Amino acid sequence: MPPTIKLRLSVRGDTIKVKAGEPVNIPADVTGLPMPKIEWSKNETVIEKPTDALKITKEEVSRSEAKTELSIPKATREDKGTYTVTASNRLGSVFRNVHVEVYGKRYSFL
Repeated sequence: MPPTIKLRLSVRGDTIKVKAGEPVNIPADVTGLPMPKIEWSKNETVIEKPTDALKITKEEVSRSEAKTELSIPKATREDKGTYTVTASNRLGSVFRNVHVEVYGKRYSFL
């Protein structure tokens, strides 16, 4: 069974817009048999080691289903970019892109 990815975003389309300091969550359901290898990348660079500022969870639900999520607890301007989740097995590879835009806090000088 070739892999599939279904994004479970609470926004319409594929762009998430947040203010600096707000969280970003990109949950996805992955299916495939054999279980696909799941990779996350930012701006076409694979995220090898998640950190406290950028977390990745993966949970196998069954032999052919998994849930994965990329989360940023407090977004900064540097988190802006295109995040890609890729699922691949010997029958194929699929990916989904999510664009994250982070707006800085505005200050008024009066």
